[in-house]
Order: sequence, then structure tokens, then C-alpha cells
Amino acid sequence: MKIHSIQHQLMTHSTKKYQCRTLSDIHQIVIHHSATRNGTPFSYANYHVTQHGWPGIGYHYVIQKDGTVYKCNQLTTISYHVNGHNRRSVGICLTGDFRLEEPTTLQYRQALALTQQLLETLSLSTSHVFGHRELRGHHSNHCPGISMVQFRKNLVSLSSRTNKTLLKKGDRGEVVKKLQRQLKQIGIHPGPVDGIFGPLTEQAVRQFQRSRHLSEDGLVGKNTWHALEIAFA
Repeated sequence: MKIHSIQHQLMTHSTKKYQCRTLSDIHQIVIHHSATRNGTPFSYANYHVTQHGWPGIGYHYVIQKDGTVYKCNQLTTISYHVNGHNRRSVGICLTGDFRLEEPTTLQYRQALALTQQLLETLSLSTSHVFGHRELRGHHSNHCPGISMVQFRKNLVSLSSRTNKTLLKKGDRGEVVKKLQRQLKQIGIHPGPVDGIFGPLTEQAVRQFQRSRHLSEDGLVGKNTWHALEIAFA
């Protein structure tokens, strides 16, 4: 997926600056709509700076109706897009008013692909993806105007189709770390999260497979990955 980085082209405040964080501070991805029929990252930045007095555009990413994805802030930027939750959130905005219209097919697919990519980068699961209105203090908001239950289900389905990495005892790397983190998050301890598929990780995989009535072979293939994603849906 091609992402156009334009953060240095957007309007910013003459004196105010956003604060920064580390990637480990990020615990959720928040989906928005612009609540306008049309718009661009440039118009959103202008509005956020001139009308709200913000340091810059509030979103980290904007996805246009034609599927173009714009990166508007670094992930380490604490931008203003959901009051009370900004320090730990990444904001993705889809251009459109989804109270009155639907996202385009390409726009929706790009939103899924971008969200999945961010989940992998940040070692998060689909349970960490929210619509604006789902967050505490924002339940009266209509944003993002789409079904987040369905969006998360689609993320699980997408992940099960694209994540085909077969893992087994002896493997090493970031994908093994992802597996270990997911097992740990659901209460099954794989040993240290070190990216090494050793005996403890294999034992944890077998325990998870047994709990989901899967073939208890200690191999992490398509069915086991899919069951893990469903556990976070």
C-alpha cells in the first residue's frame, strides 16, 4: 500500500507544537470520518489550526474517497483528534459524511489495510481498534458513522487471509514476538517475549490449540493464526 507523507506540507501553528511520545505509549487506533462530503488533509489542517487553534492537523492519516492514503503526522506525535485519549491513540480519518453516505469500496479497503499494517507495527490486536464514538466521553458522537463491529470482523478476516507465516519450534524473529505477545495477552504464558520459538512457546501454542479444539501439533499455521485473531475480535 502506497502512503503519501505530506506532514511537512500542511499548515501548522506559528507558535504551538504537538508533544511527542514513544511507540510503546500507543495502545489504540481510532477511526474517524470528516463529517463533510469532501475535503483534503490540507483543508482539515487549515481548519484545525485557524478555527481550533491546534498546533496542526489532528489526524495521523487521512484516506480520500479515491483510496489515496496520506500520512499527516508521525506516529510519535500526540495530535488532537479525540479529547482525553490523544496520548495513547492514532487517528485515521476517512473523508466523507457517513451519516449520509457510505465509504467508497476502495476507501474502506485502504482503511482496513492501513489499520492492519499499524496493528502489526505497534504489536496490537483488533481489540485495540475503536470508532471515535466508542471511547469514553464520546458516546453521543456520531463519528465515524460506520459499524465498528463489522470493521473489526473484516480486520480479522483480512488478517487470516494475509498472515500465512507458518511458525514452528526453532523459528526466530518479529513474527514470533507477535505470537508470544498475543498468547500472553490472552493469559497463556509463552515464556519471555524474545522472538525465539522455544519449548515454552511451543507448549503455550499447544495449550491454546487445545482450548480452541484445534489440532494440537504446536505449529502456528493458518487455522491457529485465525483463532488468535478471533480471540481479540
